Amino acid sequence: MAKHRLSVVTYREDDGRYVAQCLEADISSFGGTRAEAEEMITEALELYLEDEPVPAPVSDAAVGTVEVEVADG
Repeated sequence: MAKHRLSVVTYREDDGRYVAQCLEADISSFGGTRAEAEEMITEALELYLEDEPVPAPVSDAAVGTVEVEVADG
């Protein structure tokens, strides 16, 4: 078995649940805690990669925020 390192962002939604999202593959998972969400995304990625090639790693990734301005309307 080969091991692969993939980038995952985990954050908390307004409803209190956690979302784990893989940057290389369009895969997300949820959990009641950060650890549970990360456990679930690991399982989801293992199942996904059984049938799909390993995606290329995201290089030079950064997590941050941006400010956008939207007209009232």
